[in-house]
Amino acid sequence: MSKLYARNLITINAGGIAAKHPDSDYLFITPTGVNGVTKADLKPRDVLKCDRSGKVIEGRLKPSSEIQLYLKILDLPNINAVIHATCPIAISLALAGVEIKPITPLQGESGLWNGVGIVPFSKELYDTTKYPRISPNLNLRDFTLKSLSNHKAVILVNHGTITVGENIDEAFYLTELLEETAIMIHTTHSYTKKFLDAYAILEK
Repeated sequence: MSKLYARNLITINAGGIAAKHPDSDYLFITPTGVNGVTKADLKPRDVLKCDRSGKVIEGRLKPSSEIQLYLKILDLPNINAVIHATCPIAISLALAGVEIKPITPLQGESGLWNGVGIVPFSKELYDTTKYPRISPNLNLRDFTLKSLSNHKAVILVNHGTITVGENIDEAFYLTELLEETAIMIHTTHSYTKKFLDAYAILEK
C-alpha cells in the first residue's frame, strides 16, 4: 500500500489489496483505515488472513469495507490478486467521458489494449440505507464483475479503480499503467486541445 501511496495512486485512507494463493483456501486482505492505522503506513502484521467467506482467521483489525467485492472478483478464473486504487487522473477522464486507450505498445501489451472498463455512477447502484457510502452493493458488484470479464482494468466512476492479475505484481503494474496512460492523454490534450487516437498513431 505504501508503494501505491508514494505513486499518488491512493489517498491516505483509501484503496485496498486482496490476494489468494491458487492452492489455498485462504486469502489475504488489507484492513480498513481505522484505529489510527492509515493505508500509507500499513505493515505486514496489519494484513488480515480470511477464509473464502470473508471471515477473519488471523489479524487484529477490521477487513476492508470492500471485502465482498474483492471476494467476488477473486472467484473469477485466473485472478489471484485485486488492487482497488483511486488513480486521480484516470478517474477524472472517466468523469469527463474521455475514453482511455493505450498510447504506447507497452501499455497495450500489458493488458490495456482492449481498453478500460467503465462502471458508471448511478444512485441506483448504491444502497445507502444498508451499506456505507463507500461500499458497493450487489448491483455495483455485478456491474464490476461483468466489466472484468472483458477488461483487466476497470474504473468505477465517482469511486475508484480496479485492476486484477495472476499476482499482486501484475495488478500493481496495471494500476501504474492505467494512471500513466491517463496522464499522457491529459497532458497531450493540455498542449494540443485534442485527444489522441492511440490506434491511429500506432498504425502510421
